[in-house]
Amino acid sequence: MSEGDTDVTVIIATQDRAESLPMLLGHLELQSYPHARFDILLVHTGSDPETPRTLERYAEGGPVRVRRLAAAGEPLNRARNRAIAQATGRWLLFLDDDLLASEPLVAEHVATQRACGGAAAVVGSIEPHPQIDPQTFTRTYALAASRVYIPDQPLRFLDWRLHNVSLPRAAVLEAGGFDEDLPSTDLDGVELGWRLERSGLRGIFRREACAYMWHAVRMEEERARFYAEGYALSYVLQKTASDLLHERYAKYIIPWRGRLRRMAAPLWGLAYMLSAGGVARRRALCRHTFAEALGRGYRDAAAGRDPRGA
Repeated sequence: MSEGDTDVTVIIATQDRAESLPMLLGHLELQSYPHARFDILLVHTGSDPETPRTLERYAEGGPVRVRRLAAAGEPLNRARNRAIAQATGRWLLFLDDDLLASEPLVAEHVATQRACGGAAAVVGSIEPHPQIDPQTFTRTYALAASRVYIPDQPLRFLDWRLHNVSLPRAAVLEAGGFDEDLPSTDLDGVELGWRLERSGLRGIFRREACAYMWHAVRMEEERARFYAEGYALSYVLQKTASDLLHERYAKYIIPWRGRLRRMAAPLWGLAYMLSAGGVARRRALCRHTFAEALGRGYRDAAAGRDPRGA
């Protein structure tokens, strides 16, 4: 299969999730879009032998072409840039490895891209899986992201994150791909989106291009992730000098707010441990904790300190 033979290359970065890959790939095999018109490129940054074995089982005789890009120990953004160079699709669909694709996911991305002249950042929705236990603690998406997306209305670069988004490959290549100096966080897509928007690309939200949350996470993992995002934020703000981006994150990085969050953090942690039954209450407590971690990461980076983790 050569470049131009496919409409979409689905790019999935994963470390060591061999146990959940069958679910992820199985849902992509059930897409309503013609299987011959899209392929899957798995960027494997881990070193476990089970991931390539699982991939081999799916690649043999499967309805969708699946490839693996070995990138053990390689910075993720460098590996992503290699994946972009190897992609065969007109559009790149970035999908997180802990999300499950709804049946019309690829078809909705393609239909929206075509409606936009083939040159857009199409952001799909992320919702809890219909069969997930409501008590399951799943990933907290983007504290500073816009929570009210209006279908088929313009969406600024701030929300072009890589969880479930399609981009024209030609535009990404012309922009130079991902910034390999940026520590890999949720801001990778935002920084690239800033450059793509400046070149004329426009973003749009498509609710029907849905991916489902189903993977449980630990609070400690989420806290570390938001610390890393805050650490990267300092770099992105300096590079973009974007007032819009600064405004979006202002309440997380204002010094006096940070001091209040630091003082209250132990109380939030205790309240989380003592809370019982209320998922919404625990999530609210977690968001306070994650906001403190994000602000602390930003302050460490702005002060020139090495990352200290959450």
